[in-house]
Amino acid sequence: MRKTYLGLAVLILSASVLIGCETQRQQVLNDNWGKSYQAVKTNHIINPDAGMDDQTVDGMNGVNSEKAMEKHHKSFEEKPPAQVTNINISGIGLK
Repeated sequence: MRKTYLGLAVLILSASVLIGCETQRQQVLNDNWGKSYQAVKTNHIINPDAGMDDQTVDGMNGVNSEKAMEKHHKSFEEKPPAQVTNINISGIGLK
């Protein structure tokens, strides 16, 4: 009987912690909702022909740019192995 109450207490505590985390995540999402869209829209209004511009980006030399581009392309070739996480809850309410 004691194990059952202990398991129930752990379950209730875990649920309350997870609910608190979810509420905080939703608040951050709601605070930033639409800001990215508004920034893109504003930049497009300021310069609608920005994609047609052939100017180079200042601040990176060709050697570093080429290495970064190669690293970016190689990142799509190799897939990392999938991580498997097992969560085992045993002994709660069982004899």
